[in-house]
Amino acid sequence: MSFSKRADHMPFPARQSGVELGVLRDQLADLRDSLLISMPISTILSVLIVIVKFISGFDWTVLVWLAIVNIINAGRILLAMKQPRGEELETSGYPSLVKWLRGYMALAFLAC
Repeated sequence: MSFSKRADHMPFPARQSGVELGVLRDQLADLRDSLLISMPISTILSVLIVIVKFISGFDWTVLVWLAIVNIINAGRILLAMKQPRGEELETSGYPSLVKWLRGYMALAFLAC
């Protein structure tokens, strides 16, 4: 299927071009793929930080930090798992795509 045919069938507001929607869809797909790889690595690194902290001296704040980080990471993984894929992603409109991207941005902000 050529791009011109695909762009003709995409639901988007008059001011949003098919290219812009394609970029948003690509961003969502890339976010999902990268999060499913990076979040388990982040969890492993967090556990290593906690182990080093316990070796240097016990502190309850490190356990609170670990819990918060892992709750946020779990939210990011759940968001990635619930995100539309394939044909559903290709037919998603601009408001839906922006909603998913804002969810990722909010969780990224919390992770900082």
